[in-house]
Amino acid sequence: MRKATIKHENLKRYISEFHRMGGDPNDEYIDMIGWEILHSCLITPSTKDGDWVDAKTAKTPFGEFAAGFTDMAEFRKAFPDFTQQANEFPIEFYCKLVKEKNLDGLIVNIEGEMFIMPADAMEDFVYIPMSLFPSENALSGEELKGIKDSIDNENLERFIQNPENQYKYGQILDKIAKSTLLTLMVSRNDLKDLAKDGIVRNDPDDPKGFLYTKKMGGEYATVYTSEDKIRLADTDLYRYSQVVNFAQMVNFILNDDMDGIIINPNGENIIITRYVLMQYYMGIEEECYDERLNESIFYMFEMEEDI
Repeated sequence: MRKATIKHENLKRYISEFHRMGGDPNDEYIDMIGWEILHSCLITPSTKDGDWVDAKTAKTPFGEFAAGFTDMAEFRKAFPDFTQQANEFPIEFYCKLVKEKNLDGLIVNIEGEMFIMPADAMEDFVYIPMSLFPSENALSGEELKGIKDSIDNENLERFIQNPENQYKYGQILDKIAKSTLLTLMVSRNDLKDLAKDGIVRNDPDDPKGFLYTKKMGGEYATVYTSEDKIRLADTDLYRYSQVVNFAQMVNFILNDDMDGIIINPNGENIIITRYVLMQYYMGIEEECYDERLNESIFYMFEMEEDI
């Protein structure tokens, strides 16, 4: 289950720094903690049956709160006997729980380095990140391959090839909104026997390929402006391209505690950090989200030279 892999190391680090600095409510870490909570998938003590959820709250001398934990190790500090069920939920769930039960806010890691987000602060969230990506208007694998085969990102490539533009994140993201990017999926096996017309179905319950990431003092997802740029990647595994819904990918990166995105590694090597993605997230969701690509993660494409 996904909760076993949830860590939220960035959120825990900022909470730790907040305590180390004395817990000043005006501290610079407050904003970072707020952003991390917005893009978290905290674990809560709860019973779940389909869409029905019964979540336990934390009653304390200073109020009653929704209880969230950054990882199962923190959860076990509060529930060591393994009898309490645990489920993970995005921030949207906690905001709704606080409002419906008239709670005093959200308390994170109640038995560890604790952080409280008051209810009024949660009401002041300017936006709530998307947690659902509907498939009603999603393109088929054949339609996505057609998009992949006709990709032309010349304007974006020309802009990022200029070293003076590497930190102009607003302009880079604006050009991404007008582009269609690819990512690299890798497999230990040659999947040609599973491919139909160059398309490999990547079923989430039986994944055939995995997202290629780059380790650079952290874990970064990689995106590419063309298949030629994908061929520069440092891997001996079998390579497959995939069309990217950029807003969906950023949502995934932030939610899974990754450290950012690299555009064309071993090429222009444009690094967009987690911090920058959080700063620009609302604009990314508004400008880069394409519901037609909501199921693009389920399709991989053979590279032309490999077919």
